Amino acid sequence: MINAFWWGGGNGNSKGIHWLAWERLACPKDKGGLGFRNFEAFNMAMVAKQAWKILQNPDTLVARLIKARGCIPTRRRLLERHVDCDVHCPLCEDEVEDDVHAFFTCASAQTSWQAAGLSSVLGSAACQQGSAVDRVFAVCRNEDYATIGRVAMLLWSIWQNRNDKIWNDNLRSPIQIGRAAFDQWNEWIAVHKLRSNDDQVDPPVSTSRWEKPRIGWLKCNVDAAFFVSAGRTAMGACFRNNSGEFMAGITQWQQLTLSTEEGEAWALLQAMNEAKSRGFESVQFESDSQVLVDAIRTKRRGNSEFLSIVNEIILVMLSCVNFEVKFIRRQVNSVAHNLARAANSWTSFHRFEIIPSCIELLIINEMQVDFPYSANKTEDPRSQDRTDKAERKKNEEKREDEEKDKKDNKKPQDAEIIIISSDSEAEENEDDADYVEFLASYVPEEEQEEEEQEQNPDPIEISSEDAEEKSEISSEFYPSD
Repeated sequence: MINAFWWGGGNGNSKGIHWLAWERLACPKDKGGLGFRNFEAFNMAMVAKQAWKILQNPDTLVARLIKARGCIPTRRRLLERHVDCDVHCPLCEDEVEDDVHAFFTCASAQTSWQAAGLSSVLGSAACQQGSAVDRVFAVCRNEDYATIGRVAMLLWSIWQNRNDKIWNDNLRSPIQIGRAAFDQWNEWIAVHKLRSNDDQVDPPVSTSRWEKPRIGWLKCNVDAAFFVSAGRTAMGACFRNNSGEFMAGITQWQQLTLSTEEGEAWALLQAMNEAKSRGFESVQFESDSQVLVDAIRTKRRGNSEFLSIVNEIILVMLSCVNFEVKFIRRQVNSVAHNLARAANSWTSFHRFEIIPSCIELLIINEMQVDFPYSANKTEDPRSQDRTDKAERKKNEEKREDEEKDKKDNKKPQDAEIIIISSDSEAEENEDDADYVEFLASYVPEEEQEEEEQEQNPDPIEISSEDAEEKSEISSEFYPSD
């Protein structure tokens, strides 16, 4: 229809000449195309969207209607609708193809479930009885959000591969189907994380000291230890809450020598499984293996033992959406390191509900607080020492202020004589002695003026009238001869 509209002439000729292939027209404009919508992909996306709504809301009317009628055109159902066709499975060619066989019991389908990391779901009680629709709705009721999404993606991939075999004679291996479903789910979840700004593109900068997790989260430090002479690989993990308090811990060892990367990956996987078994939902795992953290962040794929363990870790993180992995420096991971080194002291698997003695002081020194790990609380000596120093400094400053106030309030004539006995300050002693002598003989200017006036009184001036009066008085008392 679009071709007819775009290339058809205006004279009623609906064919026209197709100057460009449809794949070119459907490319985005920034990649050289015309930006036409790919209707096949768009239709598939809309169908998948409706299917997802039905899976999420199994009690709606449309969901119950589809469940009652069934909508998968398997060969058995086509035969029931009087369509003449071969009823055997086009993949295994052994059994009759119905919806249960196509998605659950076919050997090819079961291999795809295993390759997608969903063998435990396939083996659960929810997938053992009823029709295919019953089993899918049972999975929706019993599994978490991430597992339901992966199951839906796998079912779609299995059916897509079946149709590709029938119509195009193109068949992929069951392992490829499972891996493709796994990758497609990862791509889908990554896009949604980017849209919600939850996906961190750049790895966070590692710190030089242990930090508490955010409120509502736990932090798990994990590390591996290698005992080459004994042929053992061990791990240790320590869980702490947002107050820094010890919550739980585990140690485990196996009689197998792994490489450094494999051991670190195995240790992290065991710590995640322990968190799941304890019901910890929001956990930030810290490892000092940069190679491991980068492999998880970039979702590296491969056939090595290390990458196989990494894939298992990614599967756990997909089922537990609030599991995070972060790289830290080795010196910050000393608690998990010491715990892993001490793993040989216990059985091959050991859980801790109270803080073990091998990491007790490390946690106290890192957090610088008291922990309720025993009946008698032990104070951090460094914290007490800092308190004493601060108190002494405060008292010294107070004395200095008092002495300064005293000096400021003294009069010059009341100045004290300060004797300095240091031989290296002889010159200063002479200056101080001169200054003290000056202060002892110091007389204010007003007193100096009064003394001068007493010693040198001002001359008295006598007027002519006073002089005549004085002469008369003198003649009376002192007559002349």
